[in-house]
Amino acid sequence: MKANFLVGISLATYFTLLRLFFVPCMLASMIGGAWIMATVFFVLASITDVVDGILARALNEVTWLGTILDPVVDKLMLITIYAGLVFGNFIPVSVPVWFLALVIVHEVLLMIGAAYWSLFRQEIAINPSRLAKLLGLGQFLFIFWALLCGFTGTISATLFYQVLMLIAVARVCLLIQYGMQTYKQVAS
Repeated sequence: MKANFLVGISLATYFTLLRLFFVPCMLASMIGGAWIMATVFFVLASITDVVDGILARALNEVTWLGTILDPVVDKLMLITIYAGLVFGNFIPVSVPVWFLALVIVHEVLLMIGAAYWSLFRQEIAINPSRLAKLLGLGQFLFIFWALLCGFTGTISATLFYQVLMLIAVARVCLLIQYGMQTYKQVAS
């Protein structure tokens, strides 16, 4: 593992920490109704997410801290954004509390499952599925659209809730898919 010799943190991890800094900035902007700033912070945070992955692979800087911190910051960012869409000063539609609860349960279950299997059982290789990648892209586009609607003040409530339901169904399907993959690996 190659790391920055000055402080023992890889360059990729610095980008992850920068993304972590953007999380409370996004939430404060959303709660304050500063939707342009929230959108800017979201885009910057999304860019750091891409850059840290590219750097970690290109520079062979995959570190223990980065491996733990990156997914935790991703989950924290996603939960924070949805919380901001639930509790923020938003346009006439909002994300329902049940959806935020679903996201929290989904993310916590994934983290607990990964921690349990890696610490107490065995190394299980759960690679991101096509559904997981589509869900990630879909959530990025939905959040970006919702933030843009926040400062334009216009949104189609019907489309908003249809996309939200699609994301909710995809999250449930993804949990089932990961559960089945884990079961197959443990059973074999």
